[in-house]
Amino acid sequence: MCWDHGFEPHSSHKRSLVLGASGCASHNPGERCVVMSAAEIRASMEKQGYAIVRGLVKGRELAALDEETRVQIAMGSARHPREDFIEKPDKYGVPRYFRLEWPTDRAKWQRNGSLLLVLAHPAFTDIMGALAGADFVVTGSTLIFKDSAGGPTVELHRDHFAEARRFHRDHFSGSIDIYLDHTGRHNGCLRVLPGSHQLSDCRSLLRPGFSNEDLVDLEMSPGDVLVHNNFLVHGSEGTAPGSPLRRVIYLPFQSAKWVLREGTIPGIIPSREWIGSCMKLMRLSSELRRRQSYGGGANYRPPLEWRDVISSAPLKYRPYPQVSAEAMQAVSSEIKASHEQSPA
Repeated sequence: MCWDHGFEPHSSHKRSLVLGASGCASHNPGERCVVMSAAEIRASMEKQGYAIVRGLVKGRELAALDEETRVQIAMGSARHPREDFIEKPDKYGVPRYFRLEWPTDRAKWQRNGSLLLVLAHPAFTDIMGALAGADFVVTGSTLIFKDSAGGPTVELHRDHFAEARRFHRDHFSGSIDIYLDHTGRHNGCLRVLPGSHQLSDCRSLLRPGFSNEDLVDLEMSPGDVLVHNNFLVHGSEGTAPGSPLRRVIYLPFQSAKWVLREGTIPGIIPSREWIGSCMKLMRLSSELRRRQSYGGGANYRPPLEWRDVISSAPLKYRPYPQVSAEAMQAVSSEIKASHEQSPA
């Protein structure tokens, strides 16, 4: 038994997850899926640090995301709040708009609210719960792209983490990445080092850059989803003008209890109210999905122990954590220094 690739699973399916592969006798010809238990998907993530779900987002939902993100890119970066619209120099030194933070913010919407509704996709909530626990919280949302004008390189890295400050082994930090275009080497596909999430020190892997022969190219198609551990070494090379468009929506997630203990980034610990606001935004996404003909409903249920916090927390479509600039700068400096130092 399998889902219909991205919408409401039947009650008998709720303990299974769809992980991309070919061949599934219970599906229509040409569809690709394989049903795995929560234990099996966790084992795959533990071994490789990532998993690919083929064709998970589709139909009217995929079309709505395509429409909204194209407009967001075309509007450029000269908007407010300025810190949400990020540029980076390409290989020719030309600043390129390549990153939009918190596309869930309704003040940014141009055509539709699909960038909020996708948060509570029922497959995503099942995957997040299986990997991070029932108290999972989506800690951000980002649209990253390389357009036809050319895109910057995103150097090999781990997401936010200094090598000397790792989370507890039970604190899972991951991301669900939704692909809207065909991606390969021709337009800067993601390149990863399988298993690198298990290493305590990855600096020797970062130094060769993209010449590392162990890198794996992740070729994706519209509607495919990548789930990756945030300790996985990954990056993407820059693209030249005229390259095909490449768009990815990132939804990072962690356990609320572990965020309170160790932070979203080691050393950056938000308040319970902030976590409540993030969960409240997810609950709104779930409620809105049920009203959309393309959404097929949602299955998000916040844990009982968080419901009072959610009820009292303000609803924010752009819930930046209230962290001092000094604290963020200190962590950023430590991360940069740890990547530049040679391992002992």
